[in-house]
Amino acid sequence: FIGGDSFLTCKLPEDGDYFLEVRDTRYIGNRKYVYCVTIADQPFAHAVFPMAVQQGQTTEATVIGHNLGGLKKSTVRSAANDSPGWKKVSIQTPRGLTNPVPMLVSAYPQLVAKVGNFSIAEAIRLLLPVGVNGQLSKRDEVHFYSFDAKKHAYYLLEIESDRRDLPLDSVIDIYDSAGKRVTGADDGYYTKDAQLDFKAPSDGKFFVSVRDLHNRGGERFIYNLRVVPSGPDFEVHGKYYYAQLAPGTRMIWFARLSRRNGFNGPVEM
Repeated sequence: FIGGDSFLTCKLPEDGDYFLEVRDTRYIGNRKYVYCVTIADQPFAHAVFPMAVQQGQTTEATVIGHNLGGLKKSTVRSAANDSPGWKKVSIQTPRGLTNPVPMLVSAYPQLVAKVGNFSIAEAIRLLLPVGVNGQLSKRDEVHFYSFDAKKHAYYLLEIESDRRDLPLDSVIDIYDSAGKRVTGADDGYYTKDAQLDFKAPSDGKFFVSVRDLHNRGGERFIYNLRVVPSGPDFEVHGKYYYAQLAPGTRMIWFARLSRRNGFNGPVEM
């Protein structure tokens, strides 16, 4: 359900004793194969939709989960002094508080995609910078958006879903005004969330599509798409967990520097 971890919810038919079986999917074992099982009759939430709220704003969010006591929607607020970034929120239900679920506080306006943007002709127009919250509710569903670009300007398009323990394996594609595919992107660094640095080849309107790599859909296939003007930039990645630093000692850290959008300056660490 999340990685190799199982999740089960059920409504038991009657009072009595029940048995829970736990096993490895391959029927093998190892001293390292430890686990913890939580059993509860409390409300459980997987996510809220939309996944994001702008700083200082309020949004009504659908709660996706189980045993919610009939709760469908909840009001989520962000204070004006909230720092941008992901935080955990618990939702009050008639059966009590849910487990904490991720919510993004964004510096950008947030748009909730309405059902129907399934083709270039139905694309939702975006005014940048913006965050878009969408849900691929059915199999083979593809969402389309449009934005105006300037020739040789850079734009960042990034999906957040897989990193929030949701099943979407996102793919982004860019089309020109004639409907011809220009470029696209799949996985980001160590994530199934798509990330694309796009350099516009000309002035004009471009279209963005979002889909699942395996054409899946459902209640939990939700995402936040960030589309913002960009420029020269870089990323640094490394296997920092290999660096066991003791007091007063030194250690080599292996870093991977990725230069983006024409950046060629020095990076000091």
